[in-house]
Amino acid sequence: MGFRLVPRQDSDFDRLYLLGKAAAPLEWDYDRAFERCCHEQSLRFDTHAGWVIEDAAGNAVGSATACIGPEKPNDASVDITIHPGCVHEARDQAAEAYHKAMDWARERGAERFSGWTSDRTLWRLEFWLERGYRRGCIESCSVLDLTTWDPERFREKTLRAHEAGVELITMADPGAPAREDIPALINRAEQSMPSATEWTDSADERVLHRLFEGPYYDPRLFHWAKIDGQWAGLSLLTQWSPDSAIQDDTAVFEEFRRRGIAWALKIRLTSAAKQAGLKRLVTWNEVGNQGMLAVNRQMGYEHRLHTVQMLLGHDEPTE
Repeated sequence: MGFRLVPRQDSDFDRLYLLGKAAAPLEWDYDRAFERCCHEQSLRFDTHAGWVIEDAAGNAVGSATACIGPEKPNDASVDITIHPGCVHEARDQAAEAYHKAMDWARERGAERFSGWTSDRTLWRLEFWLERGYRRGCIESCSVLDLTTWDPERFREKTLRAHEAGVELITMADPGAPAREDIPALINRAEQSMPSATEWTDSADERVLHRLFEGPYYDPRLFHWAKIDGQWAGLSLLTQWSPDSAIQDDTAVFEEFRRRGIAWALKIRLTSAAKQAGLKRLVTWNEVGNQGMLAVNRQMGYEHRLHTVQMLLGHDEPTE
Protein backbone atom coordinates (compact mmCIF):
# COMPACT_ATOMS: atom_id res chain seq x y z
CA MET A 1 0.00 0.00 0.00
CA GLY A 2 1.35 3.42 -0.93
CA PHE A 3 1.44 6.32 1.51
CA ARG A 4 2.22 10.01 1.14
CA LEU A 5 2.85 12.95 3.48
CA VAL A 6 0.82 16.14 3.17
CA PRO A 7 0.95 19.29 5.35
CA ARG A 8 -1.74 19.38 8.00
CA GLN A 9 -4.54 21.91 7.42
CA ASP A 10 -7.05 23.35 9.90
CA SER A 11 -9.75 21.64 7.86
CA ASP A 12 -8.24 18.27 8.82
CA PHE A 13 -9.73 18.46 12.33
CA ASP A 14 -12.58 15.98 11.77
CA ARG A 15 -10.54 13.22 10.19
CA LEU A 16 -7.70 13.59 12.69
CA TYR A 17 -10.24 13.50 15.52
CA LEU A 18 -11.42 10.12 14.21
CA LEU A 19 -7.83 8.97 13.70
CA GLY A 20 -7.02 9.86 17.31
CA LYS A 21 -9.97 7.88 18.63
CA ALA A 22 -8.97 4.85 16.57
CA ALA A 23 -5.28 5.09 17.48
CA ALA A 24 -5.75 5.46 21.25
CA PRO A 25 -9.08 3.82 22.11
CA LEU A 26 -10.20 4.31 25.70
CA GLU A 27 -12.97 2.67 27.65
CA TRP A 28 -15.07 5.83 27.58
CA ASP A 29 -16.09 8.19 24.83
CA TYR A 30 -15.14 11.84 24.63
CA ASP A 31 -17.04 14.62 23.02
CA ARG A 32 -16.04 16.21 19.74
CA ALA A 33 -16.91 19.65 21.11
CA PHE A 34 -14.28 19.26 23.83
CA GLU A 35 -11.66 18.19 21.31
CA ARG A 36 -12.64 21.13 19.10
CA CYS A 37 -12.19 23.52 22.05
CA CYS A 38 -8.69 22.13 22.73
CA HIS A 39 -7.83 22.40 19.04
CA GLU A 40 -8.98 26.00 18.86
CA GLN A 41 -7.03 26.84 22.01
CA SER A 42 -3.85 25.48 20.43
CA LEU A 43 -4.49 27.61 17.34
CA ARG A 44 -4.96 30.66 19.51
CA PHE A 45 -1.99 30.34 21.84
CA ASP A 46 0.65 28.13 20.23
CA THR A 47 2.85 27.98 17.17
CA HIS A 48 2.45 24.56 15.61
CA ALA A 49 2.91 22.55 12.44
CA GLY A 50 1.90 19.07 11.37
CA TRP A 51 1.94 16.48 8.64
CA VAL A 52 -0.70 13.89 7.74
CA ILE A 53 0.04 10.41 6.41
CA GLU A 54 -2.51 9.45 3.75
CA ASP A 55 -3.08 6.11 2.08
CA ALA A 56 -3.69 5.70 -1.66
CA ALA A 57 -7.39 6.49 -1.17
CA GLY A 58 -6.65 9.74 0.67
CA ASN A 59 -7.58 8.42 4.13
CA ALA A 60 -5.63 9.77 7.13
CA VAL A 61 -3.74 6.84 8.64
CA GLY A 62 -1.20 8.78 10.68
CA SER A 63 0.11 12.18 11.68
CA ALA A 64 2.99 13.99 13.32
CA THR A 65 2.81 17.42 14.91
CA ALA A 66 5.09 19.79 16.80
CA CYS A 67 3.93 22.63 19.03
CA ILE A 68 5.77 25.48 20.78
CA GLY A 69 4.02 27.55 23.43
CA PRO A 70 4.93 31.14 24.30
CA GLU A 71 5.73 30.30 27.93
CA LYS A 72 8.54 27.89 26.93
CA PRO A 73 9.92 28.99 23.54
CA ASN A 74 12.81 26.50 23.77
CA ASP A 75 10.54 23.52 24.45
CA ALA A 76 8.47 21.68 21.88
CA SER A 77 5.81 19.04 22.38
CA VAL A 78 5.77 16.41 19.66
CA ASP A 79 3.05 13.89 18.86
CA ILE A 80 3.09 10.88 16.54
CA THR A 81 -0.04 8.89 15.69
CA ILE A 82 -0.64 5.85 13.47
CA HIS A 83 -3.91 4.03 12.86
CA PRO A 84 -3.69 0.60 14.57
CA GLY A 85 -4.29 -1.12 11.25
CA CYS A 86 -1.22 0.56 9.71
CA VAL A 87 1.31 0.53 12.57
CA HIS A 88 3.77 -1.69 10.71
CA GLU A 89 3.12 -0.57 7.13
CA ALA A 90 3.34 3.18 7.83
CA ARG A 91 6.27 3.24 10.27
CA ASP A 92 8.70 4.64 7.68
CA GLN A 93 6.30 7.46 6.80
CA ALA A 94 5.70 8.13 10.50
CA ALA A 95 9.45 8.46 11.03
CA GLU A 96 9.69 10.86 8.08
CA ALA A 97 6.81 12.96 9.41
CA TYR A 98 8.38 12.97 12.88
CA HIS A 99 11.70 14.28 11.51
CA LYS A 100 9.88 17.01 9.60
CA ALA A 101 8.20 18.07 12.84
CA MET A 102 11.51 18.02 14.73
CA ASP A 103 13.30 20.02 12.03
CA TRP A 104 10.49 22.60 12.08
CA ALA A 105 10.75 22.93 15.88
CA ARG A 106 14.56 23.19 15.88
CA GLU A 107 14.46 25.91 13.21
CA ARG A 108 12.33 27.94 15.65
CA GLY A 109 14.72 27.53 18.58
CA ALA A 110 13.45 24.39 20.29
CA GLU A 111 16.14 22.53 22.20
CA ARG A 112 14.05 20.27 24.44
CA PHE A 113 11.25 17.95 23.37
CA SER A 114 8.51 15.95 25.03
CA GLY A 115 5.81 13.52 23.94
CA TRP A 116 3.34 11.13 25.53
CA THR A 117 2.45 7.49 25.19
CA SER A 118 0.52 4.92 27.19
CA ASP A 119 0.99 1.32 28.23
CA ARG A 120 -1.58 0.40 25.58
CA THR A 121 0.43 1.80 22.67
CA LEU A 122 3.77 0.04 23.02
CA TRP A 123 4.83 0.85 19.46
CA ARG A 124 4.89 4.55 20.40
CA LEU A 125 7.01 3.89 23.47
CA GLU A 126 9.47 1.97 21.27
CA PHE A 127 9.39 4.81 18.73
CA TRP A 128 10.46 7.36 21.37
CA LEU A 129 13.11 5.13 22.93
CA GLU A 130 14.68 4.36 19.54
CA ARG A 131 15.21 8.10 19.10
CA GLY A 132 16.92 8.70 22.44
CA TYR A 133 13.99 9.81 24.56
CA ARG A 134 13.87 8.86 28.24
CA ARG A 135 10.90 8.28 30.47
CA GLY A 136 9.75 11.26 32.51
CA CYS A 137 6.73 11.32 34.77
CA ILE A 138 4.22 8.47 34.74
CA GLU A 139 0.54 9.15 35.36
CA SER A 140 -2.24 6.81 36.35
CA CYS A 141 -5.50 7.36 34.46
CA SER A 142 -8.53 6.34 36.53
CA VAL A 143 -12.31 6.42 36.18
CA LEU A 144 -15.07 6.93 38.75
CA ASP A 145 -18.58 5.60 38.06
CA LEU A 146 -20.88 8.26 39.52
CA THR A 147 -24.01 6.18 38.96
CA THR A 148 -23.02 3.92 41.86
CA TRP A 149 -20.97 6.39 43.93
CA ASP A 150 -22.52 7.15 47.34
CA PRO A 151 -21.40 10.40 49.02
CA GLU A 152 -22.81 9.27 52.38
CA ARG A 153 -19.99 6.75 52.69
CA PHE A 154 -17.50 9.62 52.90
CA ARG A 155 -19.29 12.08 55.15
CA GLU A 156 -16.86 11.58 58.04
CA LYS A 157 -13.94 12.40 55.73
CA THR A 158 -15.12 16.02 55.65
CA LEU A 159 -15.28 16.47 59.43
CA ARG A 160 -11.62 17.33 59.91
CA ALA A 161 -11.79 20.26 57.51
CA HIS A 162 -15.06 21.45 59.04
CA GLU A 163 -13.49 21.41 62.52
CA ALA A 164 -10.52 23.39 61.16
CA GLY A 165 -12.88 26.13 60.02
CA VAL A 166 -12.55 25.47 56.30
CA GLU A 167 -15.11 27.26 54.14
CA LEU A 168 -16.00 25.76 50.74
CA ILE A 169 -17.45 27.94 48.00
CA THR A 170 -18.00 27.63 44.25
CA MET A 171 -17.50 30.07 41.42
CA ALA A 172 -21.28 30.55 41.50
CA ASP A 173 -21.24 31.76 45.12
CA PRO A 174 -20.73 35.27 46.50
CA GLY A 175 -17.16 35.75 47.65
CA ALA A 176 -15.57 33.60 44.94
CA PRO A 177 -12.15 34.80 43.74
CA ALA A 178 -12.17 37.67 41.29
CA ARG A 179 -11.54 36.56 37.73
CA GLU A 180 -8.31 38.53 37.50
CA ASP A 181 -6.92 36.78 40.61
CA ILE A 182 -7.57 33.25 39.39
CA PRO A 183 -4.54 32.71 37.07
CA ALA A 184 -2.09 33.38 39.91
CA LEU A 185 -3.95 30.95 42.19
CA ILE A 186 -4.08 28.26 39.50
CA ASN A 187 -0.38 28.63 38.72
CA ARG A 188 0.40 28.48 42.43
CA ALA A 189 -1.57 25.23 42.70
CA GLU A 190 -0.05 23.58 39.64
CA GLN A 191 3.49 24.59 40.57
CA SER A 192 3.12 22.62 43.82
CA MET A 193 2.32 19.37 41.98
CA PRO A 194 4.99 16.77 41.09
CA SER A 195 6.47 17.19 37.62
CA ALA A 196 9.30 15.69 35.59
CA THR A 197 10.14 19.02 33.96
CA GLU A 198 10.79 22.54 35.16
CA TRP A 199 7.53 24.38 35.84
CA THR A 200 6.69 27.63 34.07
CA ASP A 201 3.57 29.66 34.86
CA SER A 202 0.89 29.76 32.17
CA ALA A 203 -0.11 33.18 30.86
CA ASP A 204 -3.26 34.68 32.39
CA GLU A 205 -5.19 34.61 29.13
CA ARG A 206 -4.44 30.92 28.58
CA VAL A 207 -5.53 29.98 32.11
CA LEU A 208 -8.80 31.89 31.85
CA HIS A 209 -9.54 30.44 28.41
CA ARG A 210 -8.96 26.87 29.63
CA LEU A 211 -11.12 27.27 32.71
CA PHE A 212 -14.04 29.33 31.49
CA GLU A 213 -14.37 28.99 27.72
CA GLY A 214 -14.97 25.24 27.39
CA PRO A 215 -18.18 24.00 25.79
CA TYR A 216 -19.73 22.80 29.08
CA TYR A 217 -18.39 25.20 31.73
CA ASP A 218 -20.44 25.05 34.94
CA PRO A 219 -19.46 27.42 37.82
CA ARG A 220 -20.93 24.94 40.34
CA LEU A 221 -18.15 22.48 39.43
CA PHE A 222 -15.28 24.79 40.42
CA HIS A 223 -14.70 24.76 44.21
CA TRP A 224 -12.44 26.77 46.49
CA ALA A 225 -11.34 26.27 50.09
CA LYS A 226 -10.77 29.20 52.43
CA ILE A 227 -9.39 29.46 56.00
CA ASP A 228 -9.36 32.65 58.03
CA GLY A 229 -9.96 34.72 54.92
CA GLN A 230 -7.12 33.12 52.95
CA TRP A 231 -7.43 30.87 49.90
CA ALA A 232 -6.26 27.41 50.95
CA GLY A 233 -6.93 25.19 47.93
CA LEU A 234 -9.11 24.40 44.96
CA SER A 235 -10.67 21.58 42.96
CA LEU A 236 -12.38 21.73 39.59
CA LEU A 237 -13.90 19.66 36.83
CA THR A 238 -13.47 20.16 33.11
CA GLN A 239 -16.67 18.81 31.58
CA TRP A 240 -16.28 17.33 28.09
CA SER A 241 -19.79 16.02 27.39
CA PRO A 242 -23.24 16.11 29.01
CA ASP A 243 -22.36 13.14 31.24
CA SER A 244 -18.54 13.01 31.51
CA ALA A 245 -15.82 15.26 32.91
CA ILE A 246 -12.15 15.36 33.78
CA GLN A 247 -11.36 15.72 37.47
CA ASP A 248 -8.87 18.48 36.83
CA ASP A 249 -6.64 20.17 39.42
CA THR A 250 -7.12 19.40 43.10
CA ALA A 251 -4.52 21.23 45.16
CA VAL A 252 -4.06 22.41 48.74
CA PHE A 253 -1.52 25.16 49.26
CA GLU A 254 1.43 23.97 51.29
CA GLU A 255 0.84 26.02 54.45
CA PHE A 256 -2.71 24.64 54.76
CA ARG A 257 -2.06 20.94 54.26
CA ARG A 258 -2.88 18.09 56.68
CA ARG A 259 -6.23 19.58 57.65
CA GLY A 260 -8.44 17.33 55.53
CA ILE A 261 -8.99 20.01 52.88
CA ALA A 262 -8.33 17.74 49.88
CA TRP A 263 -10.97 15.29 51.10
CA ALA A 264 -13.48 18.05 51.75
CA LEU A 265 -12.96 19.55 48.29
CA LYS A 266 -13.12 16.23 46.48
CA ILE A 267 -16.24 15.00 48.28
CA ARG A 268 -18.12 18.28 47.81
CA LEU A 269 -17.13 18.57 44.15
CA THR A 270 -17.91 14.94 43.33
CA SER A 271 -21.29 15.24 45.03
CA ALA A 272 -22.01 18.34 42.95
CA ALA A 273 -21.08 16.45 39.78
CA LYS A 274 -23.46 13.64 40.64
CA GLN A 275 -26.24 16.13 41.38
CA ALA A 276 -25.57 17.84 38.03
CA GLY A 277 -26.26 14.56 36.24
CA LEU A 278 -22.73 13.52 35.34
CA LYS A 279 -22.16 9.77 35.17
CA ARG A 280 -18.39 9.46 34.84
CA LEU A 281 -15.25 11.25 36.03
CA VAL A 282 -11.78 10.64 34.61
CA THR A 283 -8.59 11.75 36.32
CA TRP A 284 -4.82 11.55 35.92
CA ASN A 285 -2.47 11.34 38.92
CA GLU A 286 1.29 11.54 38.73
CA VAL A 287 2.43 8.31 40.39
CA GLY A 288 4.73 10.25 42.70
CA ASN A 289 1.76 12.10 44.15
CA GLN A 290 0.94 9.29 46.54
CA GLY A 291 -1.35 11.38 48.75
CA MET A 292 -3.81 12.32 46.01
CA LEU A 293 -3.54 8.88 44.43
CA ALA A 294 -4.60 7.33 47.75
CA VAL A 295 -7.53 9.74 48.08
CA ASN A 296 -8.79 8.84 44.62
CA ARG A 297 -8.44 5.10 45.21
CA GLN A 298 -10.43 5.36 48.44
CA MET A 299 -13.09 7.39 46.66
CA GLY A 300 -13.62 4.57 44.19
CA TYR A 301 -11.58 5.60 41.16
CA GLU A 302 -10.48 2.52 39.18
CA HIS A 303 -7.15 2.47 37.36
CA ARG A 304 -7.42 2.05 33.56
CA LEU A 305 -3.99 2.80 32.09
CA HIS A 306 -0.66 4.55 32.58
CA THR A 307 0.51 7.46 30.44
CA VAL A 308 4.23 8.13 30.18
CA GLN A 309 5.91 11.43 29.37
CA MET A 310 8.92 10.95 27.07
CA LEU A 311 11.71 13.56 27.20
CA LEU A 312 14.59 14.49 24.94
CA GLY A 313 17.15 17.16 25.87
CA HIS A 314 15.74 17.72 29.36
CA ASP A 315 18.02 17.50 32.37
CA GLU A 316 17.49 14.62 34.73
CA PRO A 317 15.23 15.63 37.64
CA THR A 318 17.12 16.72 40.74
CA GLU A 319 16.20 15.82 44.32
